[in-house]
Amino acid sequence: MKSRKINSGILILFITSLFFSLPLKAQVTIGSKDLPNPSAALDVRSNDYYGLLLPSLALISTADATVLAGGVHVPGMLVYNTATANDVRPGVYYDNGTKWVRVGERWFYLPSFKLSITAKGGPFEFDLYGEYKKQFTKAGNSEFVSSNTSASITDVQPVYTSSQLDFYVTAYPKDYMTVTSISAAGIMYYTVSSTNIPEGSVINVIIVVK
Repeated sequence: MKSRKINSGILILFITSLFFSLPLKAQVTIGSKDLPNPSAALDVRSNDYYGLLLPSLALISTADATVLAGGVHVPGMLVYNTATANDVRPGVYYDNGTKWVRVGERWFYLPSFKLSITAKGGPFEFDLYGEYKKQFTKAGNSEFVSSNTSASITDVQPVYTSSQLDFYVTAYPKDYMTVTSISAAGIMYYTVSSTNIPEGSVINVIIVVK
């Protein structure tokens, strides 16, 4: 009898060990008693609430990982940054394994525009933001033509306020003119040393959404 009990105990232990050695598929549904989507490790559902609140922390810079355990970057980590410091500002960031990357960082080139150079000296002013706004709306732009006559470009590209944008001039014919500064409102200030600027000269303007 005693031997039979020992053998039964060994059998139970063996089955238990076998069970725990099998790969387990851990999936979780939050906000519902329904089974999670078969492709999701975590399935968040909500009928009464409005969204997912990410953990908030104050980043020091995109390169700094001291806010993480051991000071080591963790690929795929997603957080909401509350700080304005060095090269980070409030917003959602993910860790790519070597640095923090802001989610939704957007930039584009300002389309072609005409800069009239008629006199030497300066400083002169040119409204980069006004040119951007003009080209991305039908209002005040008699040259606006679209394959969809009922649509404006704002249907696919929102028109931002000047305070939502940063402006960068990355190239211009510096033998004939000098861009001295750009205001926060998107006004470019420049001086002119020669009005004989060669045909085909360009000014390259990049706009970044803050």
